[in-house]
Amino acid sequence: MSLFNSFIDAPIALSDILLIEDTPEILDFRCPLSSILVWPNVRLLFLRTIMGDLLYSSSNSMDFPILGNSCKAVSSLTRAFLHNGSMAIGRSMCADILLKTEGVGDEWTGAAWFNRYADPFVTAAEARTTVLLDMFEWNWNEPRCAPQSYYHAPIQAVSALRGRQSSTAAKFQATALVDLLERRALEILGWKLSAERRNYLYKTFAAKITGLPYQDSAYRKLLQRVKPKLLLGSSGCYGNHAPLWLAANEMGIVTAEYQHGAISQGHDAYNYSATIVASEAYRQYFPKYLLSYGDWWNEQVNVPVEKISIGYPSREEKLTQITQQDCSLQRNILLLGDGVEFELYLKLAQDIAAALDATDLRVVIRPHPLERTAVIARWGQNVGKVCIDTNANIYTAFSEAHTVISEVSTGLFEAVGLAKRVIIIGSKKSRFCFPESPFAISNSVQEIVSIVLGSETAPSGQSENRIWAPNWRENFREFFREKVK
Repeated sequence: MSLFNSFIDAPIALSDILLIEDTPEILDFRCPLSSILVWPNVRLLFLRTIMGDLLYSSSNSMDFPILGNSCKAVSSLTRAFLHNGSMAIGRSMCADILLKTEGVGDEWTGAAWFNRYADPFVTAAEARTTVLLDMFEWNWNEPRCAPQSYYHAPIQAVSALRGRQSSTAAKFQATALVDLLERRALEILGWKLSAERRNYLYKTFAAKITGLPYQDSAYRKLLQRVKPKLLLGSSGCYGNHAPLWLAANEMGIVTAEYQHGAISQGHDAYNYSATIVASEAYRQYFPKYLLSYGDWWNEQVNVPVEKISIGYPSREEKLTQITQQDCSLQRNILLLGDGVEFELYLKLAQDIAAALDATDLRVVIRPHPLERTAVIARWGQNVGKVCIDTNANIYTAFSEAHTVISEVSTGLFEAVGLAKRVIIIGSKKSRFCFPESPFAISNSVQEIVSIVLGSETAPSGQSENRIWAPNWRENFREFFREKVK
């Protein structure tokens, strides 16, 4: 099995899959007790079930596993409950900004945990901020650089527990919605839902619907306590926490998502059918603004929000922390994993290493943050002639890279201006996600080697500024002054 194998298959675009939701019927499903639209809360789960089948060679799902044992989860969850309780009792939670982020962005500074996605905004805003933090792999990362954090896990845990006792009305809604999606997927794509998957979707939809009233109440109470002028967060367009964004919009709070990874014409969270784009009711479940990395990204998506290019805080900060290697010393061929198919990436790395054996180039593979713990535990730091990169700072890896290779990683774009070559693996997955890109596309190991040893270079200059708007801090402060204050 190879990452290239699926290239010969007939291509499918996200726009083809989105025809499934392109019907007014999808907007008829609402939570019986809260009137919250159901589709925003379950949309990605269903779409990624289809995309997992169509795009991934070795996995039937695009949902990433949550690592960690139950004892660790109980311990961290208990700490989160106690921490949140002490905040609510001991001091005011009021802040100008409620900043939502994921723990996967946490990095240890030597004195405290710094979140590369969110914490730069804490200082840039020059305003009191409370961070609403998701834990990653149930890690209890304290102390933190952010002065005031509130953990999201207790709300999520209570919602999940309530969802286990799905109401009759929720089960009815779930059954009807799965029936509609199953019928349209078969008619439009010829894609059939297995009995096992149908049962899983039905149970999951019912649980999510049952948990919506509690989420709605919990998020409104949180917003009333914090009283933010701005709700700023990652994944606002995903729908995973749609009741939070709905509550903030209805309460008159300015809402914005900061871009936290690659978005494209093939990203399901940022592209929607004509029915959804035209729906005023659905628009309440999105943030009002998307603070993007640059103009190039804005042109890739049709999510019905106002897009403002501000740049990428983490990239600008990390570029100041590395020393660019002399070009003659950039000898690494760096493969960036996707978090799902590491073994296929490892096989490709080994094939490239064999093809470049007569050169002084070294092949290095960097696991995706979602898979790094499991990969290092299984393989260590070397697999034959292939090295596994464990640098905390990906920009250190870029500064040593002659060539950066991946399918859909944001790192392809982050390497612009640092690595000599940037190559997209020409798989069905990459062509789905990036039907347009500024990089060379390779359809075989031989083509990769040819590009590596050739003279083509990665885009730079004006192209780089379109991908990464400069001066993010000034841009964000201008947004805050104009749109929030």
